[in-house]
Amino acid sequence: MRPHLELLRHLDVRPLVAQLEANPGLWNRIAIRQSYPGSAHAQTKCIFIRGPLGFTPQLYFNDLGSVDYQFEQVTLHTAMPLVEYVCAMLGVTELGRVLIVKLEAGGAVTPHIDEGLYADHFSRLHIVLTTNEMCLNITGGRPAHWKTGSVWWFNHKLEHSAHNHEYTDRIHMIVDVVMPDPQDSLSPQI
Repeated sequence: MRPHLELLRHLDVRPLVAQLEANPGLWNRIAIRQSYPGSAHAQTKCIFIRGPLGFTPQLYFNDLGSVDYQFEQVTLHTAMPLVEYVCAMLGVTELGRVLIVKLEAGGAVTPHIDEGLYADHFSRLHIVLTTNEMCLNITGGRPAHWKTGSVWWFNHKLEHSAHNHEYTDRIHMIVDVVMPDPQDSLSPQI
């Protein structure tokens, strides 16, 4: 079983990156993901495009529902079309949460495993919006550098972490989906 797999490449993410740069006030309007005690994501900032029905531990970890965050979707109006394109290319049958996460320069996502009914139900994709050569994603002990414009599936039920050893931020859009087993794919589609 592979810990991670590149599924798509060469997506044009520049329009969304430009919208993020034009709207810095969107970061951390909801900061519970980073601020709960012991969070592996303490050195990140995020923007929920689609999120949980609420931020209680029960809803966050075990409820399968997601709701659109209208203000963010209107302000970042290229985000959902990009998600819809990726979903169509990969045969996604159900869309869960969508959030944009910034791993700040010099920051890390500490090792953890995603738990709960929600994590059991959905696969996790990363659409790489910005990165640098010193960003590493480590899944099941195997490091990889994910390039801008690529889409990666990774096994979030294995221990995983991320490190940004550079002076620029790394920004990914995380998309939770139900889709055909990505391990049946041997190489990127684009």
